Amino acid sequence: MKLLWTLLLCLLPAFAQAAPKIPDVKAALTEWVEAIETGDVEKVVSLYDRDSTMLSAFAIDPITTHEGLRQYYKKVVNEPDISIDVTAQDVRIFDNVAVNTGLYTFHWVQDGETMDVPARFSFVYVLKNGKWSIISHHSSRVPGK
Repeated sequence: MKLLWTLLLCLLPAFAQAAPKIPDVKAALTEWVEAIETGDVEKVVSLYDRDSTMLSAFAIDPITTHEGLRQYYKKVVNEPDISIDVTAQDVRIFDNVAVNTGLYTFHWVQDGETMDVPARFSFVYVLKNGKWSIISHHSSRVPGK
């Protein structure tokens, strides 16, 4: 019996997986922001799962394909001096799914005028092969702002 317990204790680390961590989910959002701010459309698109859906504050219809995301983000990154400030986020993790909800503000220059658009967001991520991929993304303008 002692041998069995010793064997089990030795094998346990091989089967244990590191628990997903909140900072990793926040880092996934930071990666998305940086990809947009640097104008890397392909990087932005690669952060979305193949089965993802995006409901954007700036698009009428849901975007459900990588090609649709590519066309959408080509327009977004073409805005002069595009930047995003994340002002609040709340992460919850459920096994291999994480939800990050919060507030961000988009900034860009339009006709020489700085545009500031505060918005709410919900990102749903799925953990695949050790990487958080966006499976659902909803963004809407903050009412009255």
